[in-house]
Parts: sequence; structure tokens; C-alpha cells
Amino acid sequence: MPRGIKDKLFGKEITLLTPKEAGIRMALDRINPAYPCLRHTGTSFMTAFGINPVLFARSQSALGFIESHENLLTAYDGIVGDMSQWWEKRACRGISPTALETFGVCPFKFFMGKVLELESLEEPEKIDIIAAVDLGILYHGILKDFYGHLIKKGYFHKKAKEIKPIELLHGIAQKYFTDIERQIPIPYPILWENKKDEVLGFLTKFVTWDLDRIEQTGYIPAYLERKAHLSAQDELVNLISVSSKQDKASEVTFKGKIDRIDLKSMGNATSYRVVDYKAGKYSKENLLKPAIRGQKLQLPFYIVMAERILSEEIRKGHIPQGQTSLEDASFVYVTQDVGDKKGQKGTPEKTIKDADWKSFQGQCWETVKEFLHYIREGIFPISPTEDTQKCEWCEFSTVCQKGHQPLRVRLEQDARLKKYREIGNLNISKKSNKS
Repeated sequence: MPRGIKDKLFGKEITLLTPKEAGIRMALDRINPAYPCLRHTGTSFMTAFGINPVLFARSQSALGFIESHENLLTAYDGIVGDMSQWWEKRACRGISPTALETFGVCPFKFFMGKVLELESLEEPEKIDIIAAVDLGILYHGILKDFYGHLIKKGYFHKKAKEIKPIELLHGIAQKYFTDIERQIPIPYPILWENKKDEVLGFLTKFVTWDLDRIEQTGYIPAYLERKAHLSAQDELVNLISVSSKQDKASEVTFKGKIDRIDLKSMGNATSYRVVDYKAGKYSKENLLKPAIRGQKLQLPFYIVMAERILSEEIRKGHIPQGQTSLEDASFVYVTQDVGDKKGQKGTPEKTIKDADWKSFQGQCWETVKEFLHYIREGIFPISPTEDTQKCEWCEFSTVCQKGHQPLRVRLEQDARLKKYREIGNLNISKKSNKS
């Protein structure tokens, strides 16, 4: 019959116990291990068994904070304090929209991945033929070369009628496949062949749909994979800049890469569309809601960056002088399809229209400003908002204490997170929900 630990330990003389058993016995008896032990008179238990008392005291203190039900988060909850050194070294080089999105999803995840730069250890036997991130790079690379060739040859201006787009696409894709096979060991050739067919199928479907849309709308691809950098000279940066406790201006900058900017000229005016390719799953959620919550910030930043790029192109004389205006900005889901009202399948996209953007951009940038303040002050707790889905695929779930009840109490009561909680519950009006 198995016996409980109390029955095992309390039936023996303490001098017969192992150090581990003696420690458990003392804990159950609420005896401080720093007190002199019975086996070595005048010597503490920890000293007798070679345990560092300083380390024990620190651990005991940490445990007290971790198990506390006080209403303030501690350093053990992600409140790390002043971030000026990191801010100067990293943030001022340029913060990406995706990094801020990570903070919007979970500040602790941002701290682990962007500040400490930790990553999960991949198990070789669980690695797919191509990791998801590599598939995204593959799609982007093929599409960049494809549209780049069409632009160079004047295809969209009817100067290269001899070009057969699908044949061109397949040739470019095959080149990428060959490069991958040279650089990466292919453990399962049959699965790799299936993956190549899948990629080609998605790209063929998307390009066919996209070229037809370009012809119908008149918006022509003009800039591909354009890098942009927003600095103190830009109005947006001045609008959302934050200051340290010493009231020193923080010269934060932002960087990004826009997949595609399409242009349409109408007299002296130029209208533009921002296109961002996505290889993930399509979501029906209106983009404005996660945008104002700080969880989908790519398109908001790309809109501003596109304005910056086009103004520079006008200054250089590459675009005629005149007014430029946004038509829309879209996530285009290359690996998905959706049926229209006529039953025809096409590529799904999620779009922010110009009118909606003008209505909600103020709230979006207010959210970004709050995030920058939290980062600058070193406040990186586990997300206080309820969303179990975002935790399912988090690579830091093994070191997360989201289910720890004392921590939940502190997350709910700490006044410093009031604004973050409010941001996580922001919504848009039903009128804009039709976008």
C-alpha cells in the first residue's frame, strides 16, 4: 500500500533522512532551514548540506512575491523598469509594425522575443519540409520577381504582348525550387514534390485572379518590396513619440517593407493601393478592430510609409506633380480562395478603405503611443485580456504563468494596466463593420 509523504517522513528519526527528505520534513513542520539542525549542533541545515543560504534567501523572497495577492505586479511578473539602454540600442534603429503587433497580443511575448531575443528550440523530427516562415518568404520572392519582370517589360502598358504570364510564373517558381533543393536537405522527396505542386497551384490561381483585377480596376503594380523608414522628420513620429521619466525626447523610428504599391493616374491626380501578401489563414474579422487594438498594425504603418515613398517619387520627378490619395490597403491571402455571388472563386482579401482609415487612424496612433510608453517604462506583463486562441500557438507558453491565480489577481488589479485593458476591448461602430 503506497504511503503518503508525511507517513514516510514522520515515521523516521530525522537523523536517518536524506537532505531532501529532511528539507521536506522541516518545511512541513514550518522550521526555518536557516536554524541550527539536530545532526550538526550550531550549524544550520543549509550550511551542513552545502546549500547556499544567500541563494535560498533570494529564492524565498522571490516566491513570496510570486505567490502574493497584492494589487501591484512585480519584477517577477515582467515589470523590469527603465529600458533606456535597450531603447537607444534597438528601438531607435527602427521598430517594425509586426514587433508592435506582438506587444498588442502579449507584452510578455514581446519581452521574451524582441528584448531578450529568445526563441523556442525546434525538435528536428517535428520540422516540416519548409517552415511556415520560409513558405512566406518563398511566396513573396516569386511574386516579387514575377511582377518585377512584368513591370520591366512594360506588360501593364501593353508593350509586351508576347509574354505569357503563367509560363513566366512557373519558370520563376522552378528557379526558386531549385535553389531550395541546393541549400536545404530534402528528407522526403515525394512530400516535397507535393508541396511544390501546391505552391504552384496557389500562385497560378492568385496571379490569374490578380491580373484580371488589375485590368478591370486600372491599378497597376508600381513598387515592389519597397523598404521605408519613418524618422523624427515625419509627422507621425512626432505625433506618437514618448518621453522617458527624465523628460528626454525618445527619437523612436519605424521601419517596414511594403510588398506592393499599385498606382492609377487620373489627370493630375494619382490614386494608390497598398497590397500585402499573406500566406496564412483568412479571417472574416474587420481589420479596423485589431488595428485600433494594436494587434494588426502593418497596414496602418504601410499607408503612412506609402505616402512617404510617393512624396519622394514626386520630388524626384518619377511621378507627375499632383495630388496623391489612398484608395485602400489590403491583406491578400494568396493561399486561400473564396466564392463570390456568382459562384466563381477568387482570392480573399481584407481591406481598409480610405474613408474608414480617416475615421479611425487617430485611435490607432493613440494605441501605438500607449504601447511605446509601456515599452519605454519596461512594463511587460502577460496579457491581461482574455483570449485563449493567442496562447495556443505561442512559442513561450512553457514559461508562461497565465494560469497562476495570484498573478491573475495582480493583472486584474494593477492600475498601470488600465489603459492596456481598455485598448484590448476597443470596438468599431456597426457602420464601419461592413468594410
